[in-house]
Amino acid sequence: MIGNQIAPTEHFDIVYVSQHAPFEIPNSEVKFFFEHKSFTAEEFYIIEQKVVHFLAAHSKQTNQSFAVLGKRTDSVSYEREFFVSAAGPVKVHFIPRTSETSTYEFCNSASLIVTADSTIGYESLSIVKRVAFMSGRTQSADPVGLAQIRDTNFGYPLDLPAHGNFWTNQATATELTRILDYLQAVTDKEWATEIAPYNESLMAYQPGNPVFKKLLLDLGLTLIDGVKSDA
Repeated sequence: MIGNQIAPTEHFDIVYVSQHAPFEIPNSEVKFFFEHKSFTAEEFYIIEQKVVHFLAAHSKQTNQSFAVLGKRTDSVSYEREFFVSAAGPVKVHFIPRTSETSTYEFCNSASLIVTADSTIGYESLSIVKRVAFMSGRTQSADPVGLAQIRDTNFGYPLDLPAHGNFWTNQATATELTRILDYLQAVTDKEWATEIAPYNESLMAYQPGNPVFKKLLLDLGLTLIDGVKSDA
């Protein structure tokens, strides 16, 4: 559970949560399909390159610490190389995954989290962390041909606006700047009020999983602690 992780000693102002594929993206023959449209792995992950390139330059200009949290361990080099290239010419602090909880730990200690559409981003939002969602992979891959496909939009399948105070489905420099400026200026009280209407519908934070446990009990299943329903 994200709220119980121990934060690392190293703190960053901004962290980007990688969703890099489990293979080398450049020159990959993998294709992604949405309805009648298809595009390459390079097109699908181009949003990661755009966002990290912007964040690296933005962080250098504003003198903020920035890191990319890897999805893969250092047993492979292609993820690090992907983001080092994306951030260029600015040097990026890349942190590979070192355990099942290391990404959670760095997210917990960061002042601001940025993601395209990772589950960790939604989990972090549920515990009131400041999260910027730069969503819309399909629009980044093909702004015209895939403009009507909503599958990678923020909060899908919810029918939310294309833009909000902390999200966008068009990851342009203008949109990224707007959202970062808002998240770094909003007070804790204002932020809690801002996200309150969304958390139950996006990803509710329920310590102890009471709803899931009740479901299991209603099905007559025995829980780990030995509690069983009367059914």
